[in-house]
Amino acid sequence: MPDEEETCPLTVGERILAVLADHPDGLALKAIRRDAGCGTEGGPTTGSVDSAVSQLTPDDKVITCGGGIHRPS
Repeated sequence: MPDEEETCPLTVGERILAVLADHPDGLALKAIRRDAGCGTEGGPTTGSVDSAVSQLTPDDKVITCGGGIHRPS
């Protein structure tokens, strides 16, 4: 019987926000993809990370600046 307190997997957007929470100065998109788990079993695709960044930007959850992405302060 499954445990009632099982955690749900993070969405791609939640993974990105978690990665950026550990890097207050921001990261390059390539580093975000790596740290979000792209290329690993069960990890997101690079396209889904790119799409999630695009969806987070208009909501001001992330800010793109030059070659980097960071969370607003």
